[in-house]
Amino acid sequence: MMKFSNKISMVVLLCLLIIGLQSGLVYAASPNFMADTPTFVFSDDSSARFNTASDQDVTIYYLVTDTVSPPPLSEEVKTGEDYGGVTIITSGNTPAVIDEMTQVNIIGLEPGSPYNAYFVLENSSHELSEVRMIESFETQVSTYTFTYNGNGNTGGAVPIDGTSYYSADIATVNGNTGNLVRTGYTFAGWNTLADGNGTSYGEDDTFVIGTSNVTLYAHWTSIDYTDASLSGLTISSGLLNPVFQLNERVFTVSVANNISSITVTPVDEDEQQATIKVNGVNATSGQAFPVNLNVGSNTIIVVVMAHDGEATETYTITVTRAASSGGNSRKRTTTPPSVPQEAVAIVVNGKVESAGTETKTTDEDKSVVLVKANSQVIESIIEDAIINDNQTGSNNLIQILVNDTISDVAKVELTGDMIKRFEDNTFDLSIKRDNVEYLIPAGAFTISTVGKDLGVTDTSLIDIIIEVKITKLDASVVKKYNEVAKANGVTFIFPPIAFEIIAKTTKADGATVEVAINKFNNYLERIMEIPPEVDPSKITTGVVFNPDGTYSHVPTEVYQKEGKWYARLKSLTNSHYSVAWNLITVKSVENHWSKDAVNDMASRLVILHAERFNPDKAITRADFTDYIIRALGLYRVGSNNEIKFKDVNTKDEGTQAIRIAHAYYIVTGYPDGTFRPDQMITREEAMVIYQRAMVITKLIGVDQNRYQSYTDYEEVEEWATSYVREVLSAHVFNGTTATTITPKANLTYAEAAQAIKNLLVTSKLINK
Repeated sequence: MMKFSNKISMVVLLCLLIIGLQSGLVYAASPNFMADTPTFVFSDDSSARFNTASDQDVTIYYLVTDTVSPPPLSEEVKTGEDYGGVTIITSGNTPAVIDEMTQVNIIGLEPGSPYNAYFVLENSSHELSEVRMIESFETQVSTYTFTYNGNGNTGGAVPIDGTSYYSADIATVNGNTGNLVRTGYTFAGWNTLADGNGTSYGEDDTFVIGTSNVTLYAHWTSIDYTDASLSGLTISSGLLNPVFQLNERVFTVSVANNISSITVTPVDEDEQQATIKVNGVNATSGQAFPVNLNVGSNTIIVVVMAHDGEATETYTITVTRAASSGGNSRKRTTTPPSVPQEAVAIVVNGKVESAGTETKTTDEDKSVVLVKANSQVIESIIEDAIINDNQTGSNNLIQILVNDTISDVAKVELTGDMIKRFEDNTFDLSIKRDNVEYLIPAGAFTISTVGKDLGVTDTSLIDIIIEVKITKLDASVVKKYNEVAKANGVTFIFPPIAFEIIAKTTKADGATVEVAINKFNNYLERIMEIPPEVDPSKITTGVVFNPDGTYSHVPTEVYQKEGKWYARLKSLTNSHYSVAWNLITVKSVENHWSKDAVNDMASRLVILHAERFNPDKAITRADFTDYIIRALGLYRVGSNNEIKFKDVNTKDEGTQAIRIAHAYYIVTGYPDGTFRPDQMITREEAMVIYQRAMVITKLIGVDQNRYQSYTDYEEVEEWATSYVREVLSAHVFNGTTATTITPKANLTYAEAAQAIKNLLVTSKLINK
């Protein structure tokens, strides 16, 4: 009888199983946490993180209580509601995939408080796991600083508050305990914003600390100077008659014939707030201004304008230079007329100083404005900037503002020791003239290397003169450039400009030695202001000109600042530059996924012969190299780079890109000494070249584990793994699917164009 009963049970169970399968029912087991999870990861003052994993696809539910309450049941964790008189602090849920570690973020906690966290899993059949508990984790308590900023002070020191504050603590505001001063301004308390448009605080006011560090900025009010009087006026030779007094305005001076020039030193009453001009040229209070003298009467006019721009005073000095006593000779010698000089403004980290002179001259039939920077003044300015701004690592900028806008050539002279000072303290140099700016990174000059080329040691860098030139090109050159452009359907919307840097020194025998600094390790910027009548959307790229009148792409951004549009051209060399309109539409990609990238690269002169572009065709190694070199702005016609690839003709202009790429270590060829230009390039080979291009652009990837998301990463050859990882981490290169990179497949023309655009955009060389 027992055997018969067992048989009936087995039949019943089998029938139930068959019915369940036929009806589509699945009897899943309850979900379980993976071993040793969930685990506490991190907490701050209002949140905590936990990691956990499940043996099924589930929803993770959690709730948080205080540490004295009894634990909840599984269903109570899921509902997240108060249970058994226990008040829930917070609750929530998040999905999780089988066997994958999932991060659970819990928010809404109080600082410095202990908690218990409870977790439960629910699968698709709504079965719940047992409750897992994390006991007694505690949130952090953040502390905050309360600091003061001098906000442009020229003297004194800010108060120091060394207290570590908690949120809701009350800080007492200090007064001007360090006697802060700023020339031309009066201290008016503190403000939460540097521009004074925040909340103002005075001495002994109280401040309630929130959840962030606090900085109060010195609030300055401008002094309205109305006095145009000089407090002093001296000359280097002779005596003023009458002696200078505050009420005197007209003076006479007599000097001997051998005095061919004198200096005039005006000192204004209002602590250098007035504008002073000597014979119509800007002068600086307290600094000697040179004036050449003719034989006979010379009139020097000093005009002082008060800071308010209205009150003026005029001082007149008549200098009489004696005639020569050279016997009966009728030959009369006169000195050349005075060469007008104008003071030059130099802006250091946003602060304007007068630290140079500007003189107009001629050189080989070209009008030249020569700007000479005062190394001693700049040295002092840099020192002050380092002390006051407390920064030597980034965003330091010295900008020299050239007043003249008419001369053919703007030439700025600096000494080698000055450049060394820029390098050592990472001060970038900007030369701004009218609607053009030339921005040179701190280390671009490599002044020690230049010194070696000139035979000058680091201890004698003051003997090197660095000339930075911005030159308007001759009409004949511009005409040649425009003719070539017109023949190719390109329009230049900014007059071509030449940029040069020359280093020179004078040897003991009087011979001058000079070298041109034309190649750099960092991108130099040329910023061109777009004329208001030009539509900025018509700018497709900046170009660099080749000796034969042709032109090549340089990476270019178009941006707007203070209502004006600018083009920022970035290049690793010096040459002639302009901005071009060259809109290209590639017909073969009209309905292709790569349309935007291909049209952009064609308009930027990276992809040539757009009519032959085949997006899905495998790209050759030669064409891929050409794209890379043009995209980076390195392509130059006539470059004389040597190369020793067996299968590359060094005399063929078509191999120019390969030779340039080899010189920059972007391509190295194969171990057998060949380059194989007509061979298709694989995706892993392309990624190696993209990574070497990243070295040129200084791009560093941040998503270091991205390669792990590709299941076929193990197929990458060992020699290429580090390159592939870096390119993927920078998001320059994408997979063929979300989980594959297909390293052995050939790269297509469309894929090459898209990755090149990714490289330029991510490197911040072009617009998105």
